[in-house]
Amino acid sequence: MLEYSITDLFRLTTSELVKLDYEMASVLSWLPYESENYTIALLNQRLIRRELGRRDLERKFTPL
Repeated sequence: MLEYSITDLFRLTTSELVKLDYEMASVLSWLPYESENYTIALLNQRLIRRELGRRDLERKFTPL
């Protein structure tokens, strides 16, 4: 499982992040809970959602 950094995620578009979030959620549904790949997928998902949240806040508070 590839581990993403916040820099990697920053370079992606919002639609790519949403797609990646969906992929991580589906991977988490079938991986064994105590495996190393599960931990990596969970960390990836948390980073992805943090970046999506940051972009959402930035969009809401950016003056037009």
